Amino acid sequence: MSRLLSKTIELLATTDKPLTEICREADVTYPWLTALKGSHNGTKFPAVDKIERLYEFLSGTSLDLTAPAASACPGRGTERLFDIGFAPVGYWRLDGDLLRLELTNMIEHSNVLYAFISDDDVLYVGKTTQTLRRRMASYLKPGSTTQSTNIRNNAAIVELLRTGKPVEILALPDLGLHRLGEFRINYAAALEDSIIQTLAPPWNGKRRPAASTLSGGTEEDDAADEELEDNLEIAQVDEALSAGAPTFQFVLQPTYFKSGFFNVTIDNQHLFPTEGGNLDIYCGPERYLVKGRFDRTANNNGTPRVHGFTPLRDWFQRNYEPMQTVTVTVLGPSAIEIGRT
Repeated sequence: MSRLLSKTIELLATTDKPLTEICREADVTYPWLTALKGSHNGTKFPAVDKIERLYEFLSGTSLDLTAPAASACPGRGTERLFDIGFAPVGYWRLDGDLLRLELTNMIEHSNVLYAFISDDDVLYVGKTTQTLRRRMASYLKPGSTTQSTNIRNNAAIVELLRTGKPVEILALPDLGLHRLGEFRINYAAALEDSIIQTLAPPWNGKRRPAASTLSGGTEEDDAADEELEDNLEIAQVDEALSAGAPTFQFVLQPTYFKSGFFNVTIDNQHLFPTEGGNLDIYCGPERYLVKGRFDRTANNNGTPRVHGFTPLRDWFQRNYEPMQTVTVTVLGPSAIEIGRT
């Protein structure tokens, strides 16, 4: 299984086939595929039948499992992050000379511990009290010379991508479950210092003992770089998140208009997880947030139904007429945009 996974992920990393085409032809869902692509080692994806279908489609041949396995090279930290709960949330890519961000999960989570990795190397570990989306925005285009960590990491990401190496993003959210008496413990912040001291990510640089002991911060703390210069950078990251993300359209049927839901067609159902769950729905250019859900039980054919309930109904009625076309952008397994353009 490990050889099958490694060969499949190699093919997935180098293919120029669109992810939506791969999903359709290999009969896998878009969230599952993007999570696999971001996982770098596939340890969280034991579905052998899906891996086999994906390999056969990408390679055009069946896997030869008779050849002797190559000797394994021990990882230099990435596996240890997975072991404590880090999960793939996206990756960086170059569009010509322009740095682009692909986030597929935890987009609006705050109090997040995150890491940049490449192959088996942990390159950088940081924390943020802002949402992951906002924090990553500041790496896309650092706003001023005072944002030294942003500037340094932006340059390092671009330099590594230009060599053909991947730069992926992992994250571990603080869910607010850890308390001491009446006081909440920021789990992500508490872990950051120990992870950096243990794994010594090269992009974190040297640590000052005083900062390490008292604040748990890096030599140049993320907090100093978190304030964005203006709303332009948020607009840039929103544009970057949407660029390259799969889209589809639906006609706003009268029942959708009156009730605040819509159905996803068979052709686009692969863009959603195989089981229902919570869904953040960002509505319009203003990104009005509706906390919704989707399920696969409402329709007889098992296709997803997206529920935004009363808030989505009211937004539909403020911005559309029945039978108009609405565009949906799938940002990840738990987030979509609708009607942005």
